[in-house]
Amino acid sequence: MIKNTELIIFMPSIEGGGVEKNLFIISNFLSSKFKKVKFITSSSGFKKLNKNIEIVNIKFLGSLISSRFLKIILSSILLSFQLIKNKNVIVLSFQANIFSILISSMFNTKIVARLNSSPTGWIKNEFKKKLFKKIYSLANLIIVNSNDFRRELLVKFRIKSYCIFNPLNKKNIIKKSKIKLNKSPYKFNNSLKIIVSHILT
Repeated sequence: MIKNTELIIFMPSIEGGGVEKNLFIISNFLSSKFKKVKFITSSSGFKKLNKNIEIVNIKFLGSLISSRFLKIILSSILLSFQLIKNKNVIVLSFQANIFSILISSMFNTKIVARLNSSPTGWIKNEFKKKLFKKIYSLANLIIVNSNDFRRELLVKFRIKSYCIFNPLNKKNIIKKSKIKLNKSPYKFNNSLKIIVSHILT
């Protein structure tokens, strides 16, 4: 456990998918390593999170706001308030990293940013490239999920990052492996067909 240190996990919009799956696994693991873990979001529905993780959001707005950008703005305000109240904090950002990095930098707070997709798709000119590099250089640590991604950031943007592969839910995998299937989802018959193809020369 990291004594007397609070962890804030920043994820404004939970939309389902691989990123969210990793988010819950990592958050639950880290909840046993820090004194306190807070989860900042503008979404709702947290059944997969451990009960000792404190949710920081505005409950009645979670189901009303559909725009990701508005969720990012609202969550950024919530993050700012949290950093005003407590200086002994580490921020772990899963989304909207530019916002969380700039806010953490303003409050002189340590931040770890996790990149889930390559920036190459939206960085089309030299100005954006320099701006991206400048902002991400403010982060204390940048995490990516593949060695190819790590090399891309280093070669194209001169940004150093660390590769930590996506986690696996070991308990869930073992649990599902023990389930006996009474009936196969695939249909087979007793006949065998062999298809042979040849090329005439």
